[in-house]
Amino acid sequence: EYPSIYRLTDCFERYDELYSTISRIIDEKGIIRDECSEKLNDLRREVRKIREKIIGIIDDFMQNPDSQKTLMDSYYSIRNNRYVLPVKTQFKGSVKGIIHGSSNTGETLFIEPESVVHLGNELVYAESRAANEEENILRDLCLKINEFSDNLGRDYDILTRIDIIFAKAKYSLRIGGVRLKIGNRFDILDIRHPLLVLKNANVITNSIFLE
Repeated sequence: EYPSIYRLTDCFERYDELYSTISRIIDEKGIIRDECSEKLNDLRREVRKIREKIIGIIDDFMQNPDSQKTLMDSYYSIRNNRYVLPVKTQFKGSVKGIIHGSSNTGETLFIEPESVVHLGNELVYAESRAANEEENILRDLCLKINEFSDNLGRDYDILTRIDIIFAKAKYSLRIGGVRLKIGNRFDILDIRHPLLVLKNANVITNSIFLE
């Protein structure tokens, strides 16, 4: 029905292999899959294991009746990538650990309990190793994508051109546009500024008559 537009897609290529490679590494949310690399899978499992240990220790602390009176709230938080407890300032000497900040009011200190400091260090190290492996995976994927870069760039330009054509058509329908016909005379009747039309303003029209 629209051969001139259809012809633009004649040189489109399929990227089944590339799509399969990307899908194997990146999930629908844009996150690197655990199973795309045995090393990454092991490192992430280690990260989860350490994090669970830390949370378990903190939960035990928070559920201890003697400890609850020292806390401002019944939840932990993360400061500077470390798991911390919201300790009332007057009880700062009762909870041994590292202070990672305070609340705006100064009534709460965020303390990493001494019992999880070592695990916190292990967690930072494990997360760093996992991040390095993710970077290696993405670097290899980028090299693979680069093999198709010329064709991808060409197809992207074509898609952009097609998108602009459809955008112009939708815009024309929206403002009641008409196709320009050029013959021996060049008459444009009742033209209006398109941006003003979109704002539903009371637009003054103009006409142009050229021999």
